[in-house]
Amino acid sequence: MRSRPELAGLVVIASVVTAMAAPAWVPADGTIFPPEKAASLTHQCSRQVPTGITGVWLPQAEQIADLERRLPEVLDKEIHRTDLHGPRMPDYLRQYGGLVVGGRKIIYVNGFSADEMNPGDGLVRKTDWHSGAIFVCDGYINYFGAEYDPQTRDFAHVVFNGIG
Repeated sequence: MRSRPELAGLVVIASVVTAMAAPAWVPADGTIFPPEKAASLTHQCSRQVPTGITGVWLPQAEQIADLERRLPEVLDKEIHRTDLHGPRMPDYLRQYGGLVVGGRKIIYVNGFSADEMNPGDGLVRKTDWHSGAIFVCDGYINYFGAEYDPQTRDFAHVVFNGIG
């Protein structure tokens, strides 16, 4: 049986490892789309997206902040669950849109690698992604979509491009 100091040490170590595995995200690396552009985030060619959209809404900064505190760990778990892990989880830029699906408000996340040198997508990062939806066919773990319910604070349908 372990002593209290040993258990406390293990908790500290586990916390440090978790913090190292899930990067802290910079709010400036995300943008909230206005309602009139929110549905454009679902125009993707190689991953599942929400269907049956009956409305749009504007997510609030507090909702996005809560989502961003939770999403890195969710992505890391999904990457490892599907055995997609590489050297490390990419740094992502994020686009957020408020959608109404099945009578519930969700925040759809369109994420993509912040690496400007990512080959093949031809995007000019840091200039056009604030106003236009980014979509790339395939792309592995460099591109993902996720649905977040701000009421239940749960994620659903976390998917990477071109995988499953």
